[in-house]
Amino acid sequence: MRRELIFLLCLALSWPWLPVRPLAAHAAPDAYTFVAENDALRLFVNEENLGIILEEKATGLRLGSICADTDNVSSVSWKGFMESGFALEFYNAGMPLPERLDAYNGRPELRVEKTEGGFAAHVHYADSGLSFVLELSLTEDGFRAGVPADSLVETEQARIGAIYLYPFLGASRRGEKAGYMLIPEGAGALIDLGDNAGKFKTPYQKRVYGDNRGTMGQAVPAFGWMAPKEPTAILSPFYGIAHTDEQLGFLAIVEEGQYNVEILAYPNGVTTDYDWVTARFLYRERYNMQISRSRAVPTSEAVPYFRDLSVRYYFLSGEAASYMGMAEKYRENRVENGLLDKKDTSYKSRLDFLGAEAEAWLFGQRSVSMTSISEMEEIISRLAAAGRSDILAIYKGWQPGGLSKSLGSANFSLSRAMGSTNALYALAGQLADGGGQLILHQDLLRANPGRFYNTGSDIAKGINQIIIEEQTYSVPFDKFYFLTPKRSLELSELLGRQFADLGFAVGGIGKQLFSYYAESRVFSRGDCAEGHIAAVRSLAGPGLALEQPFDYLWEQTDHFLDMPLYTSGYSFITAEIPFLPIVLKSWLPYYADYLNFEANERLFFLKMVEYGAYPSFLITWESPVRLRETNAADVYSSEFDVYEERIVAYGEELQHITELSENAGIVGHVLLSPEASLVRYGNGLEIVVNFGQAAIEYQGVPVAAESYVLIKGGELL
Repeated sequence: MRRELIFLLCLALSWPWLPVRPLAAHAAPDAYTFVAENDALRLFVNEENLGIILEEKATGLRLGSICADTDNVSSVSWKGFMESGFALEFYNAGMPLPERLDAYNGRPELRVEKTEGGFAAHVHYADSGLSFVLELSLTEDGFRAGVPADSLVETEQARIGAIYLYPFLGASRRGEKAGYMLIPEGAGALIDLGDNAGKFKTPYQKRVYGDNRGTMGQAVPAFGWMAPKEPTAILSPFYGIAHTDEQLGFLAIVEEGQYNVEILAYPNGVTTDYDWVTARFLYRERYNMQISRSRAVPTSEAVPYFRDLSVRYYFLSGEAASYMGMAEKYRENRVENGLLDKKDTSYKSRLDFLGAEAEAWLFGQRSVSMTSISEMEEIISRLAAAGRSDILAIYKGWQPGGLSKSLGSANFSLSRAMGSTNALYALAGQLADGGGQLILHQDLLRANPGRFYNTGSDIAKGINQIIIEEQTYSVPFDKFYFLTPKRSLELSELLGRQFADLGFAVGGIGKQLFSYYAESRVFSRGDCAEGHIAAVRSLAGPGLALEQPFDYLWEQTDHFLDMPLYTSGYSFITAEIPFLPIVLKSWLPYYADYLNFEANERLFFLKMVEYGAYPSFLITWESPVRLRETNAADVYSSEFDVYEERIVAYGEELQHITELSENAGIVGHVLLSPEASLVRYGNGLEIVVNFGQAAIEYQGVPVAAESYVLIKGGELL
């Protein structure tokens, strides 16, 4: 675990780009025109470049969107980008790489019309024939900027590729301001604004909702398809900047066009001397078009994905200008948009039981039994006798043939080798009586290549019309296909009817989003998301668990599985923070990855304490040695006898903390040092977590190395 140096008290964070001074009513800075105001804010626009200044009326604090390259150290392209309120990328005459235009490069015609609460800017490039309208309006706590789909105009020779809206909002020159950029990496991460002395050469550039497998060719998981961990994906489209010295910042949330957007964050020294973070909306994607069996050429999509775009920007000052304030605004936004509801967050330990898996055998496969229903019942009874009846039991590999053999199958009968349906329901009742729950796992994304399919409608192809394959580098199946969302929905409806009284844990579709070719046309990532939402909704019932779900599925989610506790470890990340746990605590229960496969289990457990996550284990009755010729060969430790004591011990500790917090949300988080954190709950509970190898003190209370303490009302609990 990497916890690099950053000391943030995170009570108030901010920074205005322009000098801070109160303005008389409607007074405009040089080159800016007053546009609109409400009870809290005033808005000014520079009609030459569409740069804006947002002023808080009560304090006179200002947030600006333009960075003037007064030293003339940037190229013409970057100078125009920094000094513009927008930028447009386009593909010229079929070239594989895009060119970039802005308010200066390309010499656009700009016409600004005032609207109620804002303005509409008509942008037209006469040389290329490209046009669009940028709309901006004040909100009670910030502003919303967007581009309507019907305003986009392109030509055969110049095709729109991407657009940026206010990329340098709140940007600052290296080392001039204290603070950080917030990026949606893992559960949340910060990039410090200090002078990097040129040590970073690459930016943060990551696709929201993961890479697009429909344009990337083969999908290659990190450690095989059943890997306990995968590289972290962006689960929700947010970003922000906070300046700690003058208590001002902003949070941005992409509300429309989110399915095809990247988040970019440039630490100072990467291309320019400025720290800036923004969203890049993609209308066309680049991909390799196959022209023969052995040759492909780079190209861009012929048909664009034009849709409405909008970003909601929250102006934050005082104590709200912090990642805590950003998390509160983000939660408020998700609730307002119907993406987050209150769920039952009572404590449960998650146990994923592997029933059976398919192994290579002579010229085919055979099923290897790992945990039958009767063996699962024995495990549950032993845990209940030890006081741990609060189990979320997820049953995998319960279908005929085992886990990987059943992928893509419409046969949702229970394998006779696992036990009877009556025994399954009896176990579900036993768990429910003890405060637990039994749910069935089903991957609704992957398809076993050994089955027969309608490849025109059931199996997803990339936009190059080649079947999307996920390589496993394992046996007996060296690859899997992806189901189309239409087929995923059909299977989910069958599954829901088969076991209407049980809950479900859905794999695959909650954390994959891709454009694809099927039924003689190309479907967008937005189409894919709509199909996956429909599939998930068809399984609503006693309880729905999703693996690392993207935010557009949170409303349907009852159990958030595999909350990322770490980032991908980029060198420019200064601190990992529990941004998503702050948002979700007391709203939606979330579970960490399997503890089975953590190199340092103690530090991982402490991270769970800090983030408020519930534990997860992958459990089998039999030794995992039996899995060595299966697609689950990377599961090297899972036998219940090995984990029984830890399940009980961790359950006791984490349930105790949950009870002490009284289901209150996280209202404070402070990085006390590079190796220690403080978490505050709404009921006054404080948790100090020491990840270091030396003891520390917090307000006179000793905290041992690699340990934590609980404090309430100044008293050690």
